[in-house]
Amino acid sequence: MKFIEVAFPLPVDSLFSYAVPMDLYDEVEIGKRVVAPFGQRTLTGFIVSISNNPPETELDKIKKIVRILDKHPVFDEKKLKFFTWLSSYYLSSLGEALKLTDPYGTSIQSEKQVFSDKETVSKFIENEKKPEHKPL
Repeated sequence: MKFIEVAFPLPVDSLFSYAVPMDLYDEVEIGKRVVAPFGQRTLTGFIVSISNNPPETELDKIKKIVRILDKHPVFDEKKLKFFTWLSSYYLSSLGEALKLTDPYGTSIQSEKQVFSDKETVSKFIENEKKPEHKPL
């Protein structure tokens, strides 16, 4: 099994370990962006290292990445060294520094799914049509 270390653009100076699903093995490269669960959110992070050895964490606690966003890395190992220096110089996290490589509007910060039933939607629409209903 492959494992990766991911840097998220958060004010946290830590890297997070994730397992790579077998169907994504061939796509994993340092410098690519990944979508991964982070607490109750789904975030975009950057692969900064790859290993065949599991991290020193309990294996059942390691989550899997959801998908890889890029066909080609957005930075290489040489640029990773620069962004590591940049983050230490400006006292930011590595993920915040790497966010500078992220094209504006392309990161996935959180995904939510909302479900509703037909009856609830109908009641809401009828309530909106009432004359005494005043918009905010």
